[in-house]
Amino acid sequence: MRKIRSGLLVLGGVTLTALPSASAAQAGDIFGACCDPYGDCSITEPHECVERGYDWLGKGTVCDPNPCPPTGACCDLITGNCSTLTSYGCFAKGDHIWQGADVPCSPNPCEGACCFEDTGRCSLLPEGECEDNDGEFLGDFTLCSPNPCPVPPPPAGKAILVDQSHQNAVYSLRGFLDHVEELGWNVTVNYHPITESRLAPFEALIVPAEAHEEYMPEEAAAIASFVAAGKGLWGITNAYEEPQVLNSLFWQFGITGNRDYVEDPVDNDDGHPLITRLADHPITEGVSSFRLISGTCLNVAKPALAIAEAGPSASTSVCPLGSFPPVLVAAEHGAGRVVVLAQSIPLSTRWFPERLDEEEVLLLENLFNYVANGAGPTPTRETSWGALKALFR
Repeated sequence: MRKIRSGLLVLGGVTLTALPSASAAQAGDIFGACCDPYGDCSITEPHECVERGYDWLGKGTVCDPNPCPPTGACCDLITGNCSTLTSYGCFAKGDHIWQGADVPCSPNPCEGACCFEDTGRCSLLPEGECEDNDGEFLGDFTLCSPNPCPVPPPPAGKAILVDQSHQNAVYSLRGFLDHVEELGWNVTVNYHPITESRLAPFEALIVPAEAHEEYMPEEAAAIASFVAAGKGLWGITNAYEEPQVLNSLFWQFGITGNRDYVEDPVDNDDGHPLITRLADHPITEGVSSFRLISGTCLNVAKPALAIAEAGPSASTSVCPLGSFPPVLVAAEHGAGRVVVLAQSIPLSTRWFPERLDEEEVLLLENLFNYVANGAGPTPTRETSWGALKALFR
């Protein structure tokens, strides 16, 4: 595994030179600049920054001069409320859109529902901005909940559906999703309630992290039927994320999450736990290790199988020392496949692919192929349950 180097940081198109400050050097080797949603900077450890939902800029980065992006009006696409945040702080909320640096909230730039025919997305926008972007303006003070826009026609060719109907953080996967599109896949973002008919044209459903609304029982049932028919489901969660949304969907496959953070003081790479306990599985083919970057511990029950576990020196508030916290879990359901990955940062544009090594990129590609294509042999039930620990290298 290579080490992360924080000498240079690209933020908003500007390259910043990151030299350790005196305060960072005194506090420890893994301290760095942490930007809050309001553009303020403080020096913290990575997990302290992530726990607050802030943006950690990397080991050794400093706050003088302030490296945090500027603030501007952030529109809530559901309620029409406006708040003053950085672009990162705005996007992290899900179903929000940033209007630009120094744009004020008075007068309110979030004024009415605007439908975009090609995606079915509803955004609260001023009428002129809606029309300038080829949208259909539904009137002043109209809202986007429930979504008043028609569902777009099904895509042609190979397609996956990425859910944002529960205010999921689709932006956090953009680096990897761009790569998937380069491979010839159609990536469709979903803004409508999950139904069997909505899922039918797609090979797989991706459920990004940081969703704010639990899946309704009828949605969970529709997704289970979709998977049983031979399709794929990929869920993603993060450190310190509230697990209720993930659990409302994935419990039926034997996978649930926790609000915690995996730490390993012994086996780590630049502070990130190094995952080397990998089961023999299509997802781990050609992979000997990978870093867990702001990851959490998963709970595993039948019919699920732990595909990757942290080592004996790793622990969380829920998974104690020596419990080998599961961080990548898979399950079969009918003819289909389910996977949950306990980290999203490696899929973001800030990390994928430049800050990952070859095996980390391969792991994500294998995972996608397994979910979307059913690639590779599937472990037998006898192997999965009878000799789980023997699978680990």
